[in-house]
Formats: sequence, C-alpha cells, structure tokens
Amino acid sequence: MREFSVPQCFITEVIKMSKYPVKTIPVFKDYLWGGNNLKEKWNKKSPYEITAESWELSAHKNGQSTAVNGIYKGKTLSEIIEILGTDAIGTAYNGKDFPLLIKLIDAKNKLSIQVHPDDEYAKKYENMQNTITDNRNVTTNLNLNDSTLTNI
Repeated sequence: MREFSVPQCFITEVIKMSKYPVKTIPVFKDYLWGGNNLKEKWNKKSPYEITAESWELSAHKNGQSTAVNGIYKGKTLSEIIEILGTDAIGTAYNGKDFPLLIKLIDAKNKLSIQVHPDDEYAKKYENMQNTITDNRNVTTNLNLNDSTLTNI
C-alpha cells in the first residue's frame, strides 16, 4: 500500500467550503459589581457565584468565544476567522482584530460612564488595534431586571 499526504492547502479549502452556523459558548466575567440575573433569569451557565458580563460573541484577547458544534468544535472565534478569513465575516474584514464584542451586562448597582481611548492613544499605550469611537459604536442597554431595551 502506497502512502501519500494531502496538501495542507487542499485541507484548508475543504474546511472553507464547510460553512454552517457556528454555535459558541460565552465567556463569563465575575467583576465585583456583577449580579445573579444572567444565571437566574437568562439561564447562563456561568461558573461564578456573581456574574457581571456574558461575552456572547468575542475574539478579544481576554476572552474568546469557543465553537461547540461541527468541524470547528473546540476552536476559538479567532481560529475560525483565521481559517475562513473574509468568508467568515465579509469582504470588509481587514484581516486584523475581529471588530465586534457582543456582551450582556448584569450590574447590581448603577455603573459609571466609561471613557474609551481614541485610536492613537490606544495603539501607543494600550497595544490595541481597534478602539471604540462614536462613529463605529452602537450601544444598546438591556436592563436584565425588566427586559426593556434602551438605545444610548
């Protein structure tokens, strides 16, 4: 029997053709100001007693969504995007950081307003490529206590 190896570029192309809805598990954050609504009212499976945030879709260095189905099972969102490139999120994708972080926030008390750095400061001092600026940011505040949506 003759052995042969399949070229990696062929394997990559077969994987790229395998497009399907990728289901992910969220990343949970247990900040001091968190509450219990994500677990009690939204049935999130957080390992923490108090959960402040559920990162529903994230390729952030501090917490990556992980696939739980199909051929990408066990891979992080960043790994999937690296494999699929523009096939994953469209032709406007620049090949760098994933531009979205979708999260649910559960705060026991009111939170202070957050000020995010501009691109120049973030690149120089925070080693960040993508930052939040007014023209790229849409914020929706969901009150987990009464399920009302408010656009800010």
